[in-house]
Amino acid sequence: MAQTLLLGLGGTGSRIVNNVANDLKKKKIRVNDGNICCTVLDTNENDQNKIKGSGVGIPVVATSKDRKVEDYLKMYAHKGVRDWMPESPSLLKESMKDGASQMRPKSRLAFMDIIEDRTIHELEAFINKLFDKRDDAKIRVMIVSSLAGGTGSGMFIQAALWVRNYFAKRKCSITIRGIFVLPDVFVNTVKDIREDDTERASLYANAYGAIRELNAITKIKTKANASSLLPVRIDTLFDSEKNQPDGTPVFDYAFFIDDISEGGSVLQEIEQYEQVVARLVYMQMYAPMHDDLYSEEDNLFKRFQKSTEP
Repeated sequence: MAQTLLLGLGGTGSRIVNNVANDLKKKKIRVNDGNICCTVLDTNENDQNKIKGSGVGIPVVATSKDRKVEDYLKMYAHKGVRDWMPESPSLLKESMKDGASQMRPKSRLAFMDIIEDRTIHELEAFINKLFDKRDDAKIRVMIVSSLAGGTGSGMFIQAALWVRNYFAKRKCSITIRGIFVLPDVFVNTVKDIREDDTERASLYANAYGAIRELNAITKIKTKANASSLLPVRIDTLFDSEKNQPDGTPVFDYAFFIDDISEGGSVLQEIEQYEQVVARLVYMQMYAPMHDDLYSEEDNLFKRFQKSTEP
């Protein structure tokens, strides 16, 4: 079985990865033994505790501290965080352990903090197990998240950049895939969201902002004329004015999960969609036919590229 890193972000991503790890255990496939690394990153303390209490046993890396947002802003004022972090009175008093509160910048701030204070070392320790058996590993990475809430949509780009940079330092070849759940899945399965105009708009805004940012940085990283685009800087992970285009995207492949299938069918519960995504992740990374799936993906991607050429 190929060496893989499966990383879940936020509440939805964490539950999906937890489901995958549980399926692997049922099939007597060992996790975090040097071949498969499954771990999750989350800001909300309650969601972290649910994963820990599920009995599956995958490690949880907390991206939050027992601090208020205003404490983070004071700590990192020299990092220019005030240029992109909203400072409403209510937000400043929020605890980071309560989660991102649908605020993408709050999650970005939390992820920046775990890099600065080296909490990210916990994730490095899990990843390093992939090198226990061989140093010339070619790693398959899957990052799973919702783009509707604040936590996953606020850190999914940073997480991918960090992962790529980390493996590059180890001179390790990797392929990063992302699976992202879109807002309609939540709007059409969660009544409280569907009937709350503000909440619903927030979910769509998060996804729109996340995809726009991903598109912008991908253009800069992969195109020779990136100098004509607006500059983009993401904390210590990427600076378009310093990093030259290297042809490497943030994600090699990205898959977006909507609520309506190709055949027009829909599911009734959010948990059902999470199980479906878990099965997709399992099929792509661990099922016996995953190499054939990768080959088919490559063929589809090449046909898509050809169809979009002028």
